[in-house]
Amino acid sequence: MNIPSIDPDKMSVKVDLVQSLYSVIDELGKQNIQKDLVSSDLQASRKYLQIIMDTCLSRLQNTSKIEIADNLILDLCEALLHFMLTASTLPSARKTEVNKKLKIDLAIPNVRCLMKNPQRALVIAIIREPENIKKISQLKSIQPEIDNIWLISARPLQIPHLRNYSVFQGGSSKRFCDIIIDIKKFLKKSGDKSIRFVHS
Repeated sequence: MNIPSIDPDKMSVKVDLVQSLYSVIDELGKQNIQKDLVSSDLQASRKYLQIIMDTCLSRLQNTSKIEIADNLILDLCEALLHFMLTASTLPSARKTEVNKKLKIDLAIPNVRCLMKNPQRALVIAIIREPENIKKISQLKSIQPEIDNIWLISARPLQIPHLRNYSVFQGGSSKRFCDIIIDIKKFLKKSGDKSIRFVHS
């Protein structure tokens, strides 16, 4: 059996990426971030997502011997999004196995709501490789509300009728730094009671 080789430089970059993320968060102060998020009705999430992402990428580009691949950038996006969801106290289910064939990256507010009331739930998928796009048809099988399927990518995707948040801008894609604000708006519009403690 052939075991695929692992590029040690890429592994090193991935480790550096995680370390860089939490280093930047510590420098900004976790409590300061959470306080700003609550006091600004989550509007500050845009600023923090942009600052943390830009700082991490800049530091990695200055220290890495190889170009930072898109899938590593998306690892950063995923870890940062998980942190911001926690800091924002927004409800979410992460890396959830819906059935034997499908695992979803994020369900908002949770999988139970997705199964019972899909119109009040979001499915957020991180598209790391072109072949991941095939997963979209599976997502539609559990989330018939097309507007409630959101995709995160490093670069803009050309997929009609689906909302796309990308790190690098282009076309009709939305900015990744806006995603927390948009999740909050969706939950408020859908009548989710779990955001009642966020100032409005």
